[in-house]
Amino acid sequence: MKLLTAALLISLTACGAIYTSPKVSKSNKDVFVVELTPYSVEFANETKYDPRKIPSVFNVSSSTVRPSNTGALSGKSSQSYIKPVTKLPPEVQTQPYRLGISDVILLATPTPQTTDALTGLIAAQNKRQGYTIQDDGAIAVPDIGRISLAGQTVEEAEASIFQALVNNQIDPKFSLEIAEFKSKGVSVSGSVKAPLVTPITLSPLTLQKALQSAGGITTDTPEFTTIRIFRNGERYQIPLQELSNQPSLQKLKLQDGDNILVENDFQTQVALISAQAQGLEELRIRSELRRAQQQDARQNFLSKLEIGAVKRDYAYLAGEVQNQGRFPLPFNNQASVADIIYADGGIPTREGDLGQIYILRASGPGTAQEITAYHLNAKNPANLILASKMELRPNDIVFVSEQRVTVWNRVLSQIIPTLSIVERFSSN
Repeated sequence: MKLLTAALLISLTACGAIYTSPKVSKSNKDVFVVELTPYSVEFANETKYDPRKIPSVFNVSSSTVRPSNTGALSGKSSQSYIKPVTKLPPEVQTQPYRLGISDVILLATPTPQTTDALTGLIAAQNKRQGYTIQDDGAIAVPDIGRISLAGQTVEEAEASIFQALVNNQIDPKFSLEIAEFKSKGVSVSGSVKAPLVTPITLSPLTLQKALQSAGGITTDTPEFTTIRIFRNGERYQIPLQELSNQPSLQKLKLQDGDNILVENDFQTQVALISAQAQGLEELRIRSELRRAQQQDARQNFLSKLEIGAVKRDYAYLAGEVQNQGRFPLPFNNQASVADIIYADGGIPTREGDLGQIYILRASGPGTAQEITAYHLNAKNPANLILASKMELRPNDIVFVSEQRVTVWNRVLSQIIPTLSIVERFSSN
């Protein structure tokens, strides 16, 4: 009987029928076991990985724009009008004019002899030639080439042209003046006779000059009219009556890019309310359509994700855990070893060996890869903090070994039924 039982056990072991516990083999030359420490965690996290991005539609608010209540336009009289508070723009410092793109400069020679020497630079018949500063900030002069002038003062431009002539061995006798100022200007619009963009020239442009260049202010209600100056995203304003009463405000210097708007406040208010009333429904429809499009795009993505039509990165959980399986790595974010361990039940402490947790990671390209096995000993719960610090990478495998008693119990659970059969057979 005993001999028969022993022979049966030997036979079962030889053919692999008895349960064999999976484990990480340290004797495998392609597997490098590394203890998980703060330093090895830092090293492991240096492996480059950019999480897959969630579609941008998830980053846009889908809430409907709710227009504010404009209220009813009630009749107003001059007694209910609140005069705007004067707000002046920062003072503009007087500086030399600097040439810019589209400015036209005029070159002239004092004598026919100089004209002959300059040849193509200045036409001989009139001794004067205009040049426009082009998009690259330069003028194109025949026989000389391109001379960069944008951003220079008149004196600096003369020096640049002089040097270009000398370099080309041409008699550098000439004079320079600005024929047309086109690179800098101030727009004037609203209640004026002729809205326009008035250029800034060698002399400073004042508020009074700008308004005069537009033909002056046209309004029947000067007490309700305000001059507003828009500069660098800021709004400044001067009531028309105050501008008329204070000559110093009329001399207010303007700068390139200023926008002057002469507004009748009552007329502007009526126009704004009318435009807002007409646009409320259009705004609501556009908002609803945008929200519907966003919802459709999100739902389409989630549906594709559910059926596996969206490419995704995974890590895997194996061994003595509550539920083995694959763990999807999150979009736009990193996941840790602790995340995968405790995402679905964690490690059953009766069967799993907390001292034998391994994070398996391929450390080389190709099919024959070397494997790095980061060993986490979590019998000391303080070491679990390392699991929360170590980031997962695609195709990582987190493996938890069994406790020895679990292995033995499973071996016995296979052997005992077999022994019972043998005893019955031998008793017969």
